[in-house]
Amino acid sequence: MNEMEKALKRSLKGLKYLRDDNGEYLVNEAGEKEPFPSMVSQKQLMEVDFTYVPKYCKVNMKNLTIKVTGSSYEIDMEKWTSAAKLLDSLYQLSHKSFMTTYIFWDLIKTIDQVCKDVFDRDVQGVFCPFGRETKVNWKKKSIT
Repeated sequence: MNEMEKALKRSLKGLKYLRDDNGEYLVNEAGEKEPFPSMVSQKQLMEVDFTYVPKYCKVNMKNLTIKVTGSSYEIDMEKWTSAAKLLDSLYQLSHKSFMTTYIFWDLIKTIDQVCKDVFDRDVQGVFCPFGRETKVNWKKKSIT
């Protein structure tokens, strides 16, 4: 990483990436929208590890569930103990009447952010790093 990229990362630290029906933008700690820096390429922006802020999903870390807005559906993350169980759950959710493309995308990004928050790895790093199957324990915050 060169000095310009390091400076970019420092300038974006603390900002959250938000994507909704109106586009993509950054949000500061006060919740105010911030413009994207003008000298930033899409590639550089993709390398910055932003915190994803869900629009259609509400995460409850106390009981390890995700509630999908506009439905009474609550997803129990503790059931996701393997990649196969996560995939099965996502496939079933994709056929629910309340599920739209936007909600499904938001759910995928929310799961990825929760994995980063809990395990300090993205969803692929938690469930199938390098194509290897893992066992996930959400309560113990462990991956074997």
